[in-house]
Amino acid sequence: MLYTFSPYLPPCARYDTLYGERHIQAAGYSVSTGEKAAAVIGDSTFFHSGIPGILNALYHNADLLVIVLDNHITSMTGGQPHIGTGTGIRGKKKKVMIEDILSDVASNISGEQEHIL
Repeated sequence: MLYTFSPYLPPCARYDTLYGERHIQAAGYSVSTGEKAAAVIGDSTFFHSGIPGILNALYHNADLLVIVLDNHITSMTGGQPHIGTGTGIRGKKKKVMIEDILSDVASNISGEQEHIL
């Protein structure tokens, strides 16, 4: 079970899982307590603000499972494309793959890629 702070409930609110950018809090929880943690993030959030939190989690050896829900669109705000869709403002672009980013980051920080499924 993951315990974390929430801006929506009184201090020390408890959650079983977290969504959005809560992977940052989950990593902090894991590092500070030594317990496993899990969080869920969407693909769009991963690209616009999720990568730094995952970098820090890897760097600090957090025992963290981050589940990236990849539906290839920014569905929360109207369906805009993002860099993982392969569609740019002026047409087709090279699609940036989440697995490639995570694999490269993991191997550069830890020298291993075992973190990435």
